[in-house]
Amino acid sequence: MKKIILYLKRFGLFCMASLLFYLFSAFLLSFLSTQPEPTTCPQTQGIYVTSNGVHLDVILSRQQLSALLQQNLHLSPETAYVAFGWGDKGFYLNTPTWQDLTFSTACNALFFPSETTLHLTYYRATHQDWKYIALCPEQLKQLNAYIQATFTQNAQGEFIKIKEPGYFYNDVFYEAEGHYSFINTCNCWVNNALKAAQVPTSIWSPFDWGVLYHADKKWKD
Repeated sequence: MKKIILYLKRFGLFCMASLLFYLFSAFLLSFLSTQPEPTTCPQTQGIYVTSNGVHLDVILSRQQLSALLQQNLHLSPETAYVAFGWGDKGFYLNTPTWQDLTFSTACNALFFPSETTLHLTYYRATHQDWKYIALCPEQLKQLNAYIQATFTQNAQGEFIKIKEPGYFYNDVFYEAEGHYSFINTCNCWVNNALKAAQVPTSIWSPFDWGVLYHADKKWKD
């Protein structure tokens, strides 16, 4: 019995040390900035990032979407902006509100590399809380390529729409590439999207505040 108690204490200390290391690494690497090559083309385009307090989306206007995205998404005439978010499939489909979150869903998302989905939300106008990020046409092209590559495609090259309904009238789900974990979170996906577009952002940001910090800092500078 004493050995079991000793092992449990050691395991508890290991878990606590691992959590503290994770949080310290997230804090440090979220505030440390990437150093992309300076852009030489004029930054005449503007995208947005937004957070619901936990989860980030990256938002493009309808006109900024590549021909492939516009062709596959079949946007309604009322859609002016499209928000893209990526994350754990089980979490997205089974947790429309925080009250629906279960221990098994959270545990599977955090500790087991899980299937993912893209969550798209359609807007008619911008919102005041969106963070603006200026891009040049080449950066916008790179961002489109990153988003396109995240969609799972069928044999005909079409995006695969998930039959389950969205949370509201203006959102849908698509099958996505990649696996979710506590190392590769929904916010890492947005952070990596900005990296792909050569935008200064966090080195690693599993939480939303790292990306938002650099988005704010860019305009204060």
